[in-house]
Amino acid sequence: MKKCLIVFLLILVPMMLNAQVFGTGQTMRRGSTSIGINPALYMTEGNDELYLYIHLGHGLRRGLDLGAKVNIIGDVTYFGADLEWQLARRSPFVSISAGAHKFVDFGLDATLNVTFPLKRRMNLYFGGDMDIDFVEPESITPLWAFVGLDISMGRKVALLLEGCMGINDIASDILSGGFNFYF
Repeated sequence: MKKCLIVFLLILVPMMLNAQVFGTGQTMRRGSTSIGINPALYMTEGNDELYLYIHLGHGLRRGLDLGAKVNIIGDVTYFGADLEWQLARRSPFVSISAGAHKFVDFGLDATLNVTFPLKRRMNLYFGGDMDIDFVEPESITPLWAFVGLDISMGRKVALLLEGCMGINDIASDILSGGFNFYF
């Protein structure tokens, strides 16, 4: 269960629209699969928007997983995918991820995630996330700092709660919570 939870969380890390991480610094085991769902509230100077995301994740090999994400509710369609590499396999767990997304414009993602186990079934994760969005007339680079809790609800389910703070003016603040299911 813990493995599945970790895998699903890692897959979600870089894929949440523009900055949403939604996962820990641990990767899924080879052959493991996860499905997640989470609403995300984007807050930009009084212009709040709610999105609902579905995530898929799969462990490719030790320390490497693949994730994909799509929104099913929101004003604009989002699709993204990423690869996550686990750099530290002991506490604190550390991972980096890189991916691409389509949300109005095409963009690239990068995330650094550090995770500390708090209890047997609870992890605290935090880090930084950035995008490079290729918009006209010139590209923009929103930056975020994030913090989240990953709480195991049993062998195959985890609850994630996360907040992302926009570091620069073009990055929205984001609040999110949802569930990951592991297979």
